[in-house]
Amino acid sequence: MLDFVPVQLNEIKLQLEVDFPMPYDFALKKEDSAVEIIDRIRSGTDFLDLSTTDFNYVFQLTNLCTEEEFDQLKMNFPYRITSNLFDIGWIYCQYNPDNKRAVDLFTIVCAWMKDNKRDDFNDTLIGHTDLPWEDIFIRSVEIMRIQNLSVDDFCRKFHVFPDTTFYQHLNIVYLSRCDKDELLKNEALLAQLISTSKLEYLRPTLKNYTAQVHYDEMSQLISDAISHRLSQERGDESIGLSPTMLQRIRQQRFHSVLEDCTISNQSKLNVYNAIAGRIKNVELLTGGYYAIDFGAYIVVDSVDWSSHAYAYVPLVYSELLGEWQNADYPDHYWPAISEEFISKARDVVLGIKKPDVIKLGFTDFDILYTNDLLAFSRY
Repeated sequence: MLDFVPVQLNEIKLQLEVDFPMPYDFALKKEDSAVEIIDRIRSGTDFLDLSTTDFNYVFQLTNLCTEEEFDQLKMNFPYRITSNLFDIGWIYCQYNPDNKRAVDLFTIVCAWMKDNKRDDFNDTLIGHTDLPWEDIFIRSVEIMRIQNLSVDDFCRKFHVFPDTTFYQHLNIVYLSRCDKDELLKNEALLAQLISTSKLEYLRPTLKNYTAQVHYDEMSQLISDAISHRLSQERGDESIGLSPTMLQRIRQQRFHSVLEDCTISNQSKLNVYNAIAGRIKNVELLTGGYYAIDFGAYIVVDSVDWSSHAYAYVPLVYSELLGEWQNADYPDHYWPAISEEFISKARDVVLGIKKPDVIKLGFTDFDILYTNDLLAFSRY
């Protein structure tokens, strides 16, 4: 049996969307849709003189305005408010919850709705949570608890779209207040959110997770997600985990690869394992070479180097890696740096020199200087 395709109905539907766009259609338009409008404003047209259709792009306009233009827009905005702008703003701000200008305008619309269309406003999520905007997520979770709603049931009830940044923020705040059973049940979601959420939302959630789930119970999925996020951050402290937790997570992630790289060189393995909490990533190169990213330095080591390795500042490492990848070098060759530009870890730790390339030693007292150099970012 052939599937029936309502071609004419689809064409009519598309034409209706063009002729009679809904709030969703306006909210999802790109900024390009408002470029011609802002050009007219800059040519002398007043915001008050824009047609109703043009003014429905007001939230896109916020991104195109200069500070002076936005101040003028905010001044004129109360005279142009309609309930339709509330619907458009609610959808737009779900997709752009961190757009301060858009949220400022939507806040003005909410106050207007509260004064002029109280019954309609009370049926909305904002009517239940009230403002300020930054408190909506926590108050939403409180409503879920009181009304015994899941996140998805809550979103259906209050018209929250699941493909939005607002939905993502709502989930991460929800997980920051979950008990252990809920956290374990939602580990797949949490792992995804660890990779994508803003730090201000992520920190409380990780704090809640690590307070309720012992390290030995932590799944590999969560451990890997945390390690990946840490590799994207400039500082270890930014993610909000304790140094002990960072150390254990990274030791677990990098232990097997470091063990393979150092083979039977126990002194190197001991040094790298002891400061695994500082490691952002380990990259296997060819010819037995591997690179360990400590943030301030990239260490290049080789399975053939028994008692030394080299630490490079990131820029120099990138230049050498590019040279190494583009040139027709043998696999076992790493681009050399003249000895006059290389200093020992001891000289750097003692403040005698501050070079771009440092030779690390893994015997006798040199191990102590190597460990100190890589364990602290102050050198």
